[in-house]
Amino acid sequence: MLASCVAGWLQAARVGTYSAYAVLNDKENTSWSDGTTKDVYVAWRIVKADYDMSAVAWDYTEPFVWDGTTKTVSLTGLPEGVSVGRYDNNTATEEGRYMAGAVLVYDFSNYNEVSVPGLNWTINRLLIDRPVPTATSFVYNGEVQGITLPPSEHYTVSGTTSSTDPGNYMAFVVLSNSRNMGWTDGGFGSDIINWTIKKADYDMSAVVWDYTEPFIYDGTTKTVSLTGLPEGVSVNSYKGNTATDVGTYSASAVLNYQWWNYNKPEVPELNWSIENLALSLGQAQNAEAVATAYPNPLMAGTVLQVEIGEEHGANANAELLNLSGLQVPVTIEKQSGAYRISGLTRPGVYFVRIFTPTKSIAVLKVIVK
Repeated sequence: MLASCVAGWLQAARVGTYSAYAVLNDKENTSWSDGTTKDVYVAWRIVKADYDMSAVAWDYTEPFVWDGTTKTVSLTGLPEGVSVGRYDNNTATEEGRYMAGAVLVYDFSNYNEVSVPGLNWTINRLLIDRPVPTATSFVYNGEVQGITLPPSEHYTVSGTTSSTDPGNYMAFVVLSNSRNMGWTDGGFGSDIINWTIKKADYDMSAVVWDYTEPFIYDGTTKTVSLTGLPEGVSVNSYKGNTATDVGTYSASAVLNYQWWNYNKPEVPELNWSIENLALSLGQAQNAEAVATAYPNPLMAGTVLQVEIGEEHGANANAELLNLSGLQVPVTIEKQSGAYRISGLTRPGVYFVRIFTPTKSIAVLKVIVK
């Protein structure tokens, strides 16, 4: 027969407080080693264990970049017996900052509470390089011109991108999803590209006034005008380009041109003159003699005879001029190859000019006494 017996909870598997007791079967004849005979009660317990969470982490190392697909973060490394019952804010599609959390399922009866810190995670904007046109300034050439931008699925281009006419233009580059995209240099609004077609310049290098030396007074109207005007430019009006009398004049021109496509063409004013005949007599008298006048000197009141060759006489005319180059009223009788001039009553120096409609043939100096 056993001296004692043991009863109660001697072993257990779950967390809890347990008790066991030992009783002497024959308290009259037996005792415990300490000499007592009382029943012995023992209380014992199993406490909750801790899960090893050292390997638990969120599967997120760096921000996502928006691409239109759903992004998800989740836990990895959970120990056996622990699982995720629910995630909060662990999935998103749009750009932004999020706080993910997880509710864990575990054996809470036998294990201490487990938790995982929430995760701040991000989906960044997709950054796009602003398109840069190869050129933004053009000069009118009559053809269609404009900016060229690299094609992209990430933006659209509107506004004016090409034109023929001079002017200032704007094109707009808009991100196809400004909620989730941005420019690499900052911002996410529309990008404005200003560009221009400038007015062209006419090539005026060949434009000159048709004037090389002073005119000689002959009583006819003299005219200067422009030559070498480029295509598209014409003269609207002249000022000061015609004159008959001796003097110095200033000629200018108002030009017609395509002002909407070209800059204003400029032509310098021309200072031109009609000189007194007397200024060129030295040259005229040195020319080859084609006429003679006699008698010379001439007595006032007598007749002057001027002879010219037959080859010049057909279309030639004659006039008498004083030292100022002005006509002197006399009677001129045209004969075959000659002229008879009468009415010279005042002494002085005169000039007989033989001329055709296109040129002077001869100038003869005559002295009247």
